[in-house]
Amino acid sequence: MQVISKDKPKGKEFGVLKKMKKAKRIEAQKEHMRRAENKRKNAENRKERMIESEFSDKISQVQIVGYSKNMLRVLIDGVEEKRGLTYIRRNAKLSENLENIGDFEVKLYGEMIKLKKLSNFSQMKEFLIDSIKFEG
Repeated sequence: MQVISKDKPKGKEFGVLKKMKKAKRIEAQKEHMRRAENKRKNAENRKERMIESEFSDKISQVQIVGYSKNMLRVLIDGVEEKRGLTYIRRNAKLSENLENIGDFEVKLYGEMIKLKKLSNFSQMKEFLIDSIKFEG
């Protein structure tokens, strides 16, 4: 003998209930997928920010030593090196653009970096302006 439940819906009502349960399940799966995708994106963004901050820390430790013979002398990891200064494009005259000395660029670690990002730029600014005027 089969037991028939009095509170379980039958027929059309059962179909409607089944569709509602399926819709809830699909919605829960979508929510789970959305959250997983957000976690992945956040992890990627965190990793990129970490790499950028490490790079900016390396850049901020580079110090300007001086300027001579159209070359900027910088101290990178305890070693003094000479680097060429550029402003917007390589053939621009530096002496004509001294009011924008913070925007002059030097190549460090494979990228063009603005002088204003270096550690002792504010102390060396006037010295650089005078040196470039004298040579230019």
